[in-house]
Amino acid sequence: MNNGYIKLWRKSLDDGWLKNHKLWVLWCWCLMRAAHSERDIIVGNSRIRLLPGDFVFGRNSLAAELGMSVQSLRTMLKFLKNQKNITIKSTNKFSICSIVNWSTYQQDILSTNQLSHQPANQQLTSNQPATNQQLTTNKNGRMEEWKNEKKKHIGEKIVLPDWIPKDAWDGFVAMRKEIKKPLTGRAIQLAIAKLGRLRDAGENVGKALDESTLNRWSGIYTPKKEVADGERTATSRFQRPGERITGAAGSQRSDDPEVERIKELFSKSKSNNNRENTINAPPENTAISPPPANAEPF
Repeated sequence: MNNGYIKLWRKSLDDGWLKNHKLWVLWCWCLMRAAHSERDIIVGNSRIRLLPGDFVFGRNSLAAELGMSVQSLRTMLKFLKNQKNITIKSTNKFSICSIVNWSTYQQDILSTNQLSHQPANQQLTSNQPATNQQLTTNKNGRMEEWKNEKKKHIGEKIVLPDWIPKDAWDGFVAMRKEIKKPLTGRAIQLAIAKLGRLRDAGENVGKALDESTLNRWSGIYTPKKEVADGERTATSRFQRPGERITGAAGSQRSDDPEVERIKELFSKSKSNNNRENTINAPPENTAISPPPANAEPF
């Protein structure tokens, strides 16, 4: 009786049995107590033949085991009989209860519980081929799915827009393969979208691809502009590959908002320091008089 399991059907939720705790406890006890196979038991001096779904009980001992009064137990048993869930055959010493439609709702219990009584090694040996076969099937299925997905991406033909120079694009694709980061189908779509945004901004997409290829960058960045006379290129420790910080001396601008925020904070701090120095500084051409000779120190 300590091995095996029973089935609990969800239709019990619809019937509202869970709201009656005593009824639900009694019903679960009956299911777990019922015999799962045909067998003989000895009760007192009598041999009783139990069929699947049968069990022997006494009202007083059952009430004590479930922690309810005998009257409550009788009420619950009467309800189960009226609902045609059980039948009861009573004697002067004990009662035999039978679960109605046991084979319908617990049809797989017999074979499963019989396996649980086999020696552990025999059960493991008999189950191992099926388990290994299932694992192999799942593994092969995942590998086949991965191969099909890879072939799908490889077989996809990406139509390159006519505004992207083919030589620059082929060089970028070859460079990505050399650095062990080949372009996937999704990566190609993202790269074309990035080049489209650069094109809309008036940038040279061929030059952007060539710069990434030359510097072996996996990404695509805004190409560097030619620096005119009187301008210089400022290098910042916050600068990333492809980021430009150019402009006239003293008015450099960066494409990175974070760099601009730090520069603005630094500029404000420097301006405040200059203002304090200006306020505290003595007027120009004003001599600072030495302290009087008789002045006492602090």
